Amino acid sequence: MHTIKLISPNPVELLDSVVIEGDVHFALSRLPSESVQCVVTSPPYWGLRDYGVLGQIGLEPTLPGYIQALTNVFAEVKRVLKQDGILWLNIGDGYTSGNRGWRAPDKKIPTVR
Repeated sequence: MHTIKLISPNPVELLDSVVIEGDVHFALSRLPSESVQCVVTSPPYWGLRDYGVLGQIGLEPTLPGYIQALTNVFAEVKRVLKQDGILWLNIGDGYTSGNRGWRAPDKKIPTVR
């Protein structure tokens, strides 16, 4: 198995097991349809962290916006998965303590109130 960073606009030929590092939209667009056996991913949780990347998933101002962003990604995942392919998805929420509501203000992410 090897790792590749996708920066080239050329399509990727998958010959072996590979870890792909790159923007999800760019990386998936370089892969042929029905070419991937397994996808393992843990997308950023909504409003939990700011990674300092323009347009990053997880900083959408609303939960429906976050869900739409993930829907767009997984439409492409479906396209690249083989008919008998599998998707492993780890997604959840951050922990909170005390008697706070479902989301406390976060000074790291000013859009979350």
